[in-house]
Amino acid sequence: MPARGRGGGECARAARRRLHAVLGLVLCACAAPPPEDPLPVSLYLQARVARAAGELHRCARLLEEAARTAPDAAPIAAALGEARLALGEDRAARIALERAVALAPDDVPSHVLLARLDVRERRPGDALARLLALDERVPAREEVLEFAHPLLLWSGATELGLEVFTRALELAPDLALVHEARADFLACAGRSEEALAGYRRALALEPGRRAAELKAVRLLERQSEALLRRLAPSPDPRVGLPAAEEPAAESR
Repeated sequence: MPARGRGGGECARAARRRLHAVLGLVLCACAAPPPEDPLPVSLYLQARVARAAGELHRCARLLEEAARTAPDAAPIAAALGEARLALGEDRAARIALERAVALAPDDVPSHVLLARLDVRERRPGDALARLLALDERVPAREEVLEFAHPLLLWSGATELGLEVFTRALELAPDLALVHEARADFLACAGRSEEALAGYRRALALEPGRRAAELKAVRLLERQSEALLRRLAPSPDPRVGLPAAEEPAAESR
């Protein structure tokens, strides 16, 4: 019996160590050490299950309770912000996401969600500034570049777009998005041949990438039209002109 008791105690300690290890992973971005209380991780995991089942309100309630129990847990704050955003509660979502990035300044998903909130609130300039600052700290992240791309095009920042995506190209040369986006800015700058090469490279990396296909086709069509205009003979200025009218009889 004592041996069994010792075995049970060791099992309990091992289970506690495993739970704390999971807690450490879930709260890996915390500013403070993981709490000893296993309640936050239990609530967080229950919330994840509720989110997967589409129970958004229950998910948010569980995360609110988890956030009260572990206020310095960035992943919990981030998950709460995402849940509030999915519920359309923009104000509450922003509060939670701002808390998450305050605890973990390079939390890419939370910054991207905040940028989406900025756009929803008709502040695209703020969204772009946030994404570019994040790209400086955590460069060549696909989700950041994917959102920054249309905002840069919208703002007409061709040179800045070229700079951002040329740097990304050095760090992520196998990312089709980078080649396609850089080609867009090359096309805006009138560098058609380089743009076409960029679209072709994007398609080589990701065959069937529809947007890159359409852009390449449109660019080729524009090049063909420009060539036809250059090759067309100059019209005779005398052809098609109306004949000079006879002077009126009274004026003769």
